[in-house]
Amino acid sequence: MPDRQTPDPTKSPFGYYALRMRRERTKAGLKQEEVARHVTVSPQLYGHYENCRRVPTMDVSEGLDDLYNLDEFFAGLHPLVISELELSPQYVQYVKEEDRASHIRMYDPLYVPGLFQHEDYAREILRGFSPPDDLEHDVASRMSRQKILDRDEPPRIFVLLSETAIRNPVGSPEIMKAQLARLLEFNEKPNVSVQIVPWGAPVHVPSPFTLLDFPEGGSLGYVDATGGNGTMIQIPERLQRLAVRWEEIKGEALSFGPSEARIRQELESL
Repeated sequence: MPDRQTPDPTKSPFGYYALRMRRERTKAGLKQEEVARHVTVSPQLYGHYENCRRVPTMDVSEGLDDLYNLDEFFAGLHPLVISELELSPQYVQYVKEEDRASHIRMYDPLYVPGLFQHEDYAREILRGFSPPDDLEHDVASRMSRQKILDRDEPPRIFVLLSETAIRNPVGSPEIMKAQLARLLEFNEKPNVSVQIVPWGAPVHVPSPFTLLDFPEGGSLGYVDATGGNGTMIQIPERLQRLAVRWEEIKGEALSFGPSEARIRQELESL
């Protein structure tokens, strides 16, 4: 974290987390580079974790537990770190639930969703919310979410994007070209469907939202907000309203072929 003293490990979950990272690594006789490789981050970023300059993700926490054969020690401590640093626990929980969902339905009126963002596009989006010293960590965390698209049994993902989302300039024309090309690339996956809601459609939903369905049954919703301060939806009646709203928006969207053509047309115009 920028501009903060190293927290006292006897009083701070964040400080204790970092202390135990160092102790477990030393006890195992490992170098920082070796641990970083196991949890799939750069050695520099791992060093920042041990020095309390960056907040480890839940994926890193689970990777540490796996490496040291611990029973959810770091994973169990992670929510306390998030709470101490006043990060959004609901967003952290959402990302964890997203990772195990079998079906994902998304709507975004302004931007390409994080699951489909190009790294440079994500960096421009996050630049307005992340402190400069945290920006690259936050970009890496967002990119790590995309691993679910490449797992053996990836989720089925249905995305509704306002036309504004593909025309809204983020960064340079080169960044937008890379983002739209990436969106088309994802749209070629058999488990992904992207549909465009054209300008002028009678859709008046200002916030992005997502519905998650799980293999064992049950659903969760998440209504996004600035800086990851969204709200998890679990009450059945509210989930049903979100599902109905999603279907209403889908009814106004272009079908798959014309949607892909609209994205490609925007790419070629840049």
